[in-house]
Amino acid sequence: ADVLLQAYLKWGDALLERIRGFFAWVVWDPRTRTLTCARDHLGLHPLFWARSGTRWLFSTSPLALAGHPAIRSGPSRIALAEYLCHRWPPCDETFLDRVSRLPPGHLLRVRAGGHLTERYWDPVPAEDAVPWLTASELPKFEAALEKAVRRTLGSGRTGVFLSGGIDSVTVAALAVQIGHQEGRAS
Repeated sequence: ADVLLQAYLKWGDALLERIRGFFAWVVWDPRTRTLTCARDHLGLHPLFWARSGTRWLFSTSPLALAGHPAIRSGPSRIALAEYLCHRWPPCDETFLDRVSRLPPGHLLRVRAGGHLTERYWDPVPAEDAVPWLTASELPKFEAALEKAVRRTLGSGRTGVFLSGGIDSVTVAALAVQIGHQEGRAS
């Protein structure tokens, strides 16, 4: 904790660009009169919060917050309805009406004027950082995919696990097409 505090005093929020592993921290900075909370990139360490007037409470357990006398939280009917309809509620919600979750890769800033949740890390790389296939490379990819599928079909009876994704469906469709071309039963 002391190392983290010293790092925060030196780098402020830029600490989040340097820290690795799983963590959740809450820091009061009297210089800026700001309370800052952060949660690790992938959300391995939980961090929940609740508010009662000007009082902010934090815990790694939503039930600890729900049972606090200043909170006394009940079930969140909206989150439960979303769950029962097989929809995912927003990642900052919990099944408790007065308890919120800090999402993975986010930080929460609390100042006198209010609070703000910000994403500091995104697993999706910037558009220009991914070397996507160009139009001239596409025929090479199609030929390589067909060669790989043909090689697999040549090893005997073959099955394809269909996850419903575009990749497994594409491989299965190509295998059927090759099978028809070669006079094999599908």
